[in-house]
Amino acid sequence: MQIMRWLEIAVAVAGVAVLVVSTVGSSRVFRAGSATKTTHVREEEDWEALRHDGARAVAEILALARPGFRLVTWRGGSPNMAAAELLVAFTDSEGENHRVTVRTFIDQELLANFSGGRPLPIVYAKNPTLRVAVDRDRVQLEIPSTIDA
Repeated sequence: MQIMRWLEIAVAVAGVAVLVVSTVGSSRVFRAGSATKTTHVREEEDWEALRHDGARAVAEILALARPGFRLVTWRGGSPNMAAAELLVAFTDSEGENHRVTVRTFIDQELLANFSGGRPLPIVYAKNPTLRVAVDRDRVQLEIPSTIDA
C-alpha cells in the first residue's frame, strides 16, 4: 500500500516536470520564431522604402541558409513562405564591393532558384548605412495562393 502511494507521487511529479519542460520549450520556440519573423519582415520594409529611390544592382548569391527551426509562414499571397538568409556579393555604382546577408521570405517552391552562383536583382542605399533588399520588381519570391485564406 505504501509503495503504491510513493508510485502515485512519483508519477505526479514526473507529469508536472514534463508539463513545465514542454511549456518552457514551446515558449522559447515561439519567441525565437517571432524574432526571426521580425528580422525577415524588415527586409520587405526596406524594399518598400528603397523601391523608387534606391540604386539597382545585380548581386551574386554566395550561399542560401535557413534558420535553425525552419520558419514557414503565410506572407502576402502565399502560405508557404520560408525564412531564408542569402549571403550575396555585389559591386555598387561607385565600384565598391560588398558582401551582405539579406534575410527575407522566399516561397518554398522557389528556394532552388536562389542557390549559390545565381544572380539576384537587388536594390540598395548607402546613406546613412548600407541597406540591401531583394528587388521584387525584378525577381519572384512568392507563388500567390489560388485559394482564399
